[in-house]
Amino acid sequence: MAAALAFDGTATSTTIVGTPSTYTFASFAVAAAGGQERLVFVTTIGDSTTTHAGLTVDGQAATQLGTTVFCSDGSLVGAHMSAWRVTGSGGTSISIVLSNGGTGAIFGAGIACFKLSNADTVLATTTAVTNDPVLSVNTVTGGAVAAVLHGYQDTTPSAAWTGLTERFDTFIYTNAVFSGASADIVSGSTPLAISANITPNLTPGSDSDAVAAICVSFNPDADASEDERTVEKSSMMSMGKFMGN
Repeated sequence: MAAALAFDGTATSTTIVGTPSTYTFASFAVAAAGGQERLVFVTTIGDSTTTHAGLTVDGQAATQLGTTVFCSDGSLVGAHMSAWRVTGSGGTSISIVLSNGGTGAIFGAGIACFKLSNADTVLATTTAVTNDPVLSVNTVTGGAVAAVLHGYQDTTPSAAWTGLTERFDTFIYTNAVFSGASADIVSGSTPLAISANITPNLTPGSDSDAVAAICVSFNPDADASEDERTVEKSSMMSMGKFMGN
């Protein structure tokens, strides 16, 4: 059975937390999981010692799929991004809690959540910390892929995606762009060309500019695919017997 991603939504916060501490998004509205998983992207504005040490969704520990960080001028405040996978709970209002494992503070955060259906193992993960990030990633027919970026600066940028369908383009505070895109892969492309055009351009490492971007692709559910082949084979055999009679 083919993997699929359904965008649930985003939430942002300007709450400041120190360390050791946690950053909580309570009452996050989502679609019912229906026995499927959730893919959660977390981005924070934090100093160079901030780390995304752990994530829980309704108390369930999530598995980290990848993380990246870029701090302006190589230190001080910057953009931190991580991707997580977790079994979906039954409710439509969930609580997401990020553990800050570093020694610095988090000054703002954003969450993007997708319902992840019929996915098997992670096929590939790629990251970027440049303006107009290129996130080309291996994909497979029947798989799914999602990418998210966070651009932090003093102006108000936006992002336009190529290779994926844009799902959101919003802000943390009023000037830190938080944008994401996804696609269900009907025909595999290796690698699938994925990029984002940020306007106006950021200059990571200069002034307060910073970019963190991450992309994850998934294999389709191998067990479900095998079941489908078995059913299809059985149907073909039955049809053959019917035609033979």
